[in-house]
Amino acid sequence: MLPKMPFSRRLYAYILMGVVFISFSTCKKDTIVYPENFTANNPKPVCFDCDVINSHYEDTIDHPTILGGDIKNPYLLSNMKAAYLGVYHKDPGNAIWVTHLYMRFSPRNYLELSRLEEEDIALFDYPLHRELIFEGDYYVQQGKSMEDVPDYYAVVDKGYKIPPGIKATVMDEMYIPDNDPLLENEALRITGNLRNENEFIQKNGGSDDLKNLYPDPGESGSDNNFNLLPGKSCGNYPSGKIVVQNELLTDRSYRPVTKLKVVIRRLFKVDKMYTDINGVFTSKKYFRNKYTIHVHFKNDHAAISRMRPWALHEQFFPVKINFGKWDNLDCGHEFRINHPEESGKISTSHWCAAITHNGIQEYLQMCKMENIAFPPENVQIMLSQKQGSGNGNTYMMNKIMASDPAAIGVEILITDVILFWSPVGAGLSLLAMEAFKARSPDVKYGYGGDPAYLTTDRYCELVYHELSHASHYSVVGNKWWIDFGMAESKNNGPGFYGQCCTKYADRIALAEGWSYFLGHYMADKKWGLQSTLFPEHGNLKTNENLLYYVTENNISSHIYFLESYNPFRTIDQNYWIPKGLFYDLYDPAIEVFNGNHIVDEVSGIKCSQMFGAMAKDVYGIDEYKKRLIARCGPEEKVTVQDLFRQYGY
Repeated sequence: MLPKMPFSRRLYAYILMGVVFISFSTCKKDTIVYPENFTANNPKPVCFDCDVINSHYEDTIDHPTILGGDIKNPYLLSNMKAAYLGVYHKDPGNAIWVTHLYMRFSPRNYLELSRLEEEDIALFDYPLHRELIFEGDYYVQQGKSMEDVPDYYAVVDKGYKIPPGIKATVMDEMYIPDNDPLLENEALRITGNLRNENEFIQKNGGSDDLKNLYPDPGESGSDNNFNLLPGKSCGNYPSGKIVVQNELLTDRSYRPVTKLKVVIRRLFKVDKMYTDINGVFTSKKYFRNKYTIHVHFKNDHAAISRMRPWALHEQFFPVKINFGKWDNLDCGHEFRINHPEESGKISTSHWCAAITHNGIQEYLQMCKMENIAFPPENVQIMLSQKQGSGNGNTYMMNKIMASDPAAIGVEILITDVILFWSPVGAGLSLLAMEAFKARSPDVKYGYGGDPAYLTTDRYCELVYHELSHASHYSVVGNKWWIDFGMAESKNNGPGFYGQCCTKYADRIALAEGWSYFLGHYMADKKWGLQSTLFPEHGNLKTNENLLYYVTENNISSHIYFLESYNPFRTIDQNYWIPKGLFYDLYDPAIEVFNGNHIVDEVSGIKCSQMFGAMAKDVYGIDEYKKRLIARCGPEEKVTVQDLFRQYGY
């Protein structure tokens, strides 16, 4: 977290950092060292700023974007027509037309910003008509403070419909071909944007030799020659594979990050796509050189952002990883998200975002298999450095406020978020309230605290646990869920969930008991015997009276925990949460662990049957017991009721 100092001094410090970044080359961490002997004939991929980016991501604070002077826009109609004349020696006629608009959006407040972020366009918080020296995590625009909502810049298709009520300015009208390297490079040349001198012409021997490879768009009727290019090079058609590192019992391999948004940019040319089931992305647009590759943790299922201690507008946008500015990128280049050695770092949030991103898709697949309701689409997830990596919370506030802005109790829950989860200081608490009213998290996950929680199966269990709450919300609705959030907020006492046997405990026991079951059950289904050791059934705040669950005897640590859970172990302050009950309803009748003092004569109740007993009028564990028993056969009714009794219900 930033040192406590007056805002004006902090801003001056950032500006000074930017000046130092540009002016000096003695500090490796803050200097981009370009390859001295880089040429067009160098077959190896080159990243111009990866070392700097990686060093910044090992910090706990964000770093600013650094810009240079204005650039000439090569894609202006006048420049593209001049390029056409130079290449094809004739007037372009109708071959050059407006295909794209360079736009500036000026949201006036957080509500407008939230609406703008939902648009399916690539937004940048810095002007694209300035030279990009280094792309960081934020940019303080001229005339604005760190906390002002900035202008956003984008390149959109000509037919783009501007969101109503948001001020937008068309900066330039442009012709941007997808695949006409000959024409595009001539436009880059005459505007001084080739970078690396006349490399393109040197490699190909002049424009006359290229006419057969790149047909005249005026004659072919299309600027898309991708399928006509012989020996397509990934150096100009960026391709890669996004992977995340496992941290399991004996497995530290890399696996694909799927359905992940990828954005590639060079000057005003932007392409966006999603990784496939193998984590692979491929651009079908030509990019000359020095293109920047980002990934953004957002798709139709969810958006994963990161709470900020300042520049609060940045937490409206998904977690972004800048993989650097590249030349000669090799086909299928592997971009790795490594397992972090420490908690609380920017790189830690990247790993947690990747595990969460994949975990959402894993959860949805298992929900389909178990016939359990999905969470709502477009769940808003926020990661917080302030809370430990074993902590999560699902208040579904963004969904509730979108459907019922005047819902009673929401402001109290937002206050809890700011107090317990947001890293903002007291001076920004009022601004944070305004920001969270415009865009609140549905689900929250920590990435600080004890790094021992940062194993793949344990973090996935946390992801599945909170998403099971979101599935529960989808069938019980706003009122039930606000009452649940208020219950957890108001239920005072020891442990994470407060005192048992209060007017709030019945609802908490149902919601948390179900989520403990489904989280560990799915973690076992996904990771099985690669599951790692973890502590539970004691005081996780003080690390006292804990039991440790390990994978052994062909049983995963997650099943070991569920199967051996002892509701009579009152030294655990959360003993009254029936963490083993739902698995005892599901599992074979034969008990593997007799030490939990449970006589379990129930077996084979499916997840769908258990979840089907959840409803708006089922307010707690006692009402749930009655609803479930009513759905059981005659012989099951007695054994199910007895099992609930043994858990104290």
